[in-house]
Amino acid sequence: MRITLLTYGTRGDVQPFVALGAGLKRAGHAVRIAAPGPYESLVAAHGLDFAALAGDPAELSRALVDRAGSNPLRIVQAVGEFAIPLGVQVLAQARDACRDADAILHSFLMTIAGHEIARERDVPDFSAQFFPIFSRTAAFPSLMFPRLAASPAVNRWTHDLTNAVFWHGNRIAYQGVRRSHPELPSLHGWPFAARDRHPPVLLYGFSPHAVPPPPDWGEGIHVTGYWFLDEDYQPPADLLAFLDAGPPPVYVGFGSVVTRDAARLGRVALDALALAGQRGVVVGGWGGLADRD
Repeated sequence: MRITLLTYGTRGDVQPFVALGAGLKRAGHAVRIAAPGPYESLVAAHGLDFAALAGDPAELSRALVDRAGSNPLRIVQAVGEFAIPLGVQVLAQARDACRDADAILHSFLMTIAGHEIARERDVPDFSAQFFPIFSRTAAFPSLMFPRLAASPAVNRWTHDLTNAVFWHGNRIAYQGVRRSHPELPSLHGWPFAARDRHPPVLLYGFSPHAVPPPPDWGEGIHVTGYWFLDEDYQPPADLLAFLDAGPPPVYVGFGSVVTRDAARLGRVALDALALAGQRGVVVGGWGGLADRD
């Protein structure tokens, strides 16, 4: 079976897809990963076919961290401002990456594009996510509205609102692109709508111990566990010595966060460790946090 995985974003959006793709390859499938160009070496190192998508993921990270924060409307706005100039190019590249696919898996930012391409090709698609999204439940609120947790009805409403903001934000942005590119087809509609003939199956790449599946999730939702790359990591000697010199430390990692305020983030992390009386290992990632004692 030929399977194309569409993902976009920082390394945290791509590396789990590489692990998933490597597992699919071991199961006998032909796998292609479409992702931003800087990740070609990561994908190729695991023997997977690669298709480049345009754009700089560091720019997107900076927009989300510095301008959007946790505001859902600003998140949609930031993604739209980043995606609209690249939309036609990325959509064409994604279509080409899926040209011979028997199935398509898509990440958060590729949800609409991946489902539309699957509908065009009449092949099944899967929504692969790293956090609970697109599936309403009465058990807990949407991650966009964590402080609104209350009654089951309010919890369901927060998921409906999150889905509506995501869908209409993407739809409006796509309509803006179509005004200058009328050759593009119209969208079929919200991928997870009950009336959709082929709604994507949801694959959640986290542990059921972290987020126990609520009883009102349907049969098309699967919590699979995390998708880790099986690599032989050798810690440097100074890190091993630090680990052996005291109680287990707290790990603070910033991953692919890119921000103009890296120094403040570093101070917050170290001050929090000091207040808690904990040893710590702080990894700045893309953020370039300044070194401190």
